[in-house]
Amino acid sequence: MKKTILLLIPIALSHFAHAQWVNDENNYTSGQLAIGSSATWAPLTINSVSGANGNVGVSLAFDGTIHPEIGYRFKANGSNYYQVLYNGSHIMWKHYESSNYVPKMSLSNEGNLGLGVASPSSSLDILTKSVSGGEHLIKLKVSDATTDYLTIQNNTGTGGQFIPAIVGFHESDNRLALRLTASTSSSTDNGSNALMIFDSRQINGSSHSAISARPLFQWSNFTDAKMTMLANGNLGLGTESPDSKLAVNGTIHTKEVRVDLNGWSDFVFANDYKLPTLKEVETYISENKHLPEIPSEAEVSENGINLGEMNAKLLQKIEELTLYMIDMNRRMNQLETENTELKEKVQLLEDK
Repeated sequence: MKKTILLLIPIALSHFAHAQWVNDENNYTSGQLAIGSSATWAPLTINSVSGANGNVGVSLAFDGTIHPEIGYRFKANGSNYYQVLYNGSHIMWKHYESSNYVPKMSLSNEGNLGLGVASPSSSLDILTKSVSGGEHLIKLKVSDATTDYLTIQNNTGTGGQFIPAIVGFHESDNRLALRLTASTSSSTDNGSNALMIFDSRQINGSSHSAISARPLFQWSNFTDAKMTMLANGNLGLGTESPDSKLAVNGTIHTKEVRVDLNGWSDFVFANDYKLPTLKEVETYISENKHLPEIPSEAEVSENGINLGEMNAKLLQKIEELTLYMIDMNRRMNQLETENTELKEKVQLLEDK
């Protein structure tokens, strides 16, 4: 019995010496290590324990009081490392690339989340790595329509430039691919404030001002511009250079057009209006090949016509024709009267 006990003592001492922790040497174990638990399911198992000062449930704690950063590192294969560090203001996830640890994600003490940014300055701050053909910053999908998506991306393939684009892609059926909606409740459906605003502006430091020298908005079918609004408010349909509030390069089909004018053609009926004689009109037509005060064919071809002004001019000519007809009717009535009187005189002479 004594021999058995003496034999077990060296074995126990050897095992204890292999697993004990010392202050001045590296400590290790060739088996599984459990802290706070007797059950192990991985090389290292840490079981949380009750603690004071709000630390109940904490499984692992690092104290980096004398170091600028504390954390841990993962190694998958070769030199493929990943670090998770805390520096007092941010917790950061870094990946080892080209002899440097590159920030991939960070979370500040204020709750700002950065993707590709070490020190995020907003609630969500994203820096996408430059790639050929344009970068995609955000892509959103749903699990039951994986080919449909919404992306925020760089709309240019030119290096050193970022033109943000919101792209909706939908192919699960033939309905719309993107919809922008501004909504409110019935209690605030009042007042003069617009529910949705599309805004363009200059930003120079803290100073904001209006755009003055380039178009504001454009609606295109791929590269074919269909509608353009300039900084002065001119809107062009089928033209990118509208020269008026509404410029249409094509046919307009409408039920009604209302034109506001200053003045109308009733001045023709004023007592002091000088109505041209038909001889004067005949001479003008013979010399110019168009009516007085009406643009020529060449002028219309070059400048077009002002609809309201032209309607007023045409009405002026109609009113002048009306005066000519009234004068002609008066002359005809006078001639009929004179003719009747002559007939009566002739009849008297025949009766004698």
